[in-house]
Amino acid sequence: MAPTEFDVATSPASELISDLRSRRLRLILNRPNARNALTPALLDGISRIVSATEANEDIDLVTLEGAGQQAFSAGFDIKVMASGGVDPKRDYVGDAVNAIRSCPAPTIALIDGYCFGAGLDLALAFDFRIATARASFAIPANRLGTVYDPKGVSRIIGATGAATARRLFILGKRFDANEAMAAGLISLVVDEGGLEQAVADWADMTGQSRYAVRSHKRIIQTLLAQADRSDEFWMPLQALRAKALDGKERHQAINTFINRGKR
Repeated sequence: MAPTEFDVATSPASELISDLRSRRLRLILNRPNARNALTPALLDGISRIVSATEANEDIDLVTLEGAGQQAFSAGFDIKVMASGGVDPKRDYVGDAVNAIRSCPAPTIALIDGYCFGAGLDLALAFDFRIATARASFAIPANRLGTVYDPKGVSRIIGATGAATARRLFILGKRFDANEAMAAGLISLVVDEGGLEQAVADWADMTGQSRYAVRSHKRIIQTLLAQADRSDEFWMPLQALRAKALDGKERHQAINTFINRGKR
């Protein structure tokens, strides 16, 4: 794949900044003056760029963060909605969520500040969420007198469980970082300025097979998405294992292990 797939929005003036280096695709929501509120164009950019990772086996990690120090994202931009700049037939957030969930490489959302509404919906699509101690999480639909998209509610129930979803939607609960950690909304809490070190620690794939990493992610995603357990269901997943058993990476790893034991 040509590098331009991931260099389409690298200008500091772009709403979405993308940067591919050292096998990490780093995406930045770049609307700090609007607390990185999401727009149709921004969400379409995420969908397009993340979808392109499927054809690029050289990407080991995809991360998403918000520019500035106020927010990961305060949610969908209400001003854009009020101005009529939203196609009611499009599920912009859902498309971005599906692209992130379908990404074959591991994904991490890096959360500093507010993570509200559609911003939380988006963050929950990632494999892991790492947040600073000052991060906070909420679905403020009740305060805005609106009803969240039922498909989004379904996604959030699937990601958080019914009890946490009820607290978010019915009670309008706002979680601080520690509460979010206890509720399973995030994977790790770090001090301010500690996100990049956490990425380095969590995403250290040294000595691991890229094929095995991606295959395990695909197996988990498939098991979570489908209740079918017929023979036909298992066949493509078993095929992933069979390919690994005959693969060059496995033979090299086993030989290395055996030779290490002889020293």
